[in-house]
Amino acid sequence: MKQRLRWWSPTSRWRVVGLVTEADEIPDEIPKRGIVIAGSSALKPKWIAFDCPCGAGRVMVNATSTRRPRWSYSSRFWSGATVAPSVDTIHRAKRCHYSIKNGRIVWARNSETGTAS
Repeated sequence: MKQRLRWWSPTSRWRVVGLVTEADEIPDEIPKRGIVIAGSSALKPKWIAFDCPCGAGRVMVNATSTRRPRWSYSSRFWSGATVAPSVDTIHRAKRCHYSIKNGRIVWARNSETGTAS
């Protein structure tokens, strides 16, 4: 399937920039603050993919309702995308724990150190 990606966004908010049918069709390069949905349609996503906001690597979270844990997304033109619940990843021994809410990154507090991850 042809990939439809929007490479330019009028704001600096996180947005859904593409829809592909399978996870292996997710492009190697996703625009900055871009989210790609993999699934048969935007209403039946299987995966939500984006690059970690700290720059450490690609993040793919499950969106299939029959598997756990499961994330969901919503996208609005003016406010940007929301991915819920929070994402907690470790890339190359670096922990990143954050939420994407209304197109903005909200960093979680690190429970061990009391500082932002």
